[in-house]
Amino acid sequence: MNERAQRRRGWFDQLTADISYNFAGFFIGLPAFVLAIALFSAGISTAIIYIGVFILVGGLYTARFFASAERQLGERNRGPLPPVYYKSGSNSSRLRAVLVPITDLQSWKDLIHAVVSFPVRVAAFSITLTWIAGALGAMTQWMWMRFIPGPPSDIWDLLGVDPALHWLFQFATGLVLLLTLPAVAKGLALLQRALAVGLLTNERRHLQERTEYLTNSRSSVVAAEAGTLRRIERDIHDGPQQRIVRMAMDLESAKRRLQPGDSETRELIEGAIDQSREALAELRSLSRGIAPPILIERGLPAAL
Repeated sequence: MNERAQRRRGWFDQLTADISYNFAGFFIGLPAFVLAIALFSAGISTAIIYIGVFILVGGLYTARFFASAERQLGERNRGPLPPVYYKSGSNSSRLRAVLVPITDLQSWKDLIHAVVSFPVRVAAFSITLTWIAGALGAMTQWMWMRFIPGPPSDIWDLLGVDPALHWLFQFATGLVLLLTLPAVAKGLALLQRALAVGLLTNERRHLQERTEYLTNSRSSVVAAEAGTLRRIERDIHDGPQQRIVRMAMDLESAKRRLQPGDSETRELIEGAIDQSREALAELRSLSRGIAPPILIERGLPAAL
């Protein structure tokens, strides 16, 4: 399949996806709206006798179910939506876990979406259906108009158009509706998706968790690096430094045991002692610079 055919097929697939989304959204939104209004009203009106609280919880769980269905529709239409987070009651008692949705902001947003999105879904369903029916009906009027009993009469008669040209104007109207159908269906689908993104997702919470994860990861890396530096410093102090000190002591002991006339060996030993002292001083300076105490204890600003 060449690139043009693939583009044509992708355009048609997206059109059918938008039309399906506009139709399916109505059939999900109707029961969601009815149940949300009924359960919320019943829950609020009977909350004084406590049973209303449980009715309200049932309404919130019902709204969550329809919100999940809406998110699945939106993802099938135009790809993944931002993540959503619900308050967990796993660490609470059984009764409190059941009542968690009442204190969960996302559960209330699901309920609000069931109510607010219903007029949009009705409009999307009606406009899409009208556009499709108008396009197909107008483009085929020349064929089925003759079977309607009685004298034909339409808007073109009121506009004074020649009856012989009615079919042409009607066909042109249907063609315009057909050509604008992708834009109309896309706009209505995007409007419903915007409501879903605004009320059924929580991208801010996702970004907060991502920030916390990166902060914790950075802290872990810094702590691991500090531990590694302290270990290197300790290894240098307990290993090479002690050996150089021992070597200097051995050289001093060998120097004291030399014969008075062995000046050349004495000079060599004294030079080796001086070099060992310089090496020890450099090694100590290096070990102190690897992990300065002020840097570890008080941070970079204080160290600078």
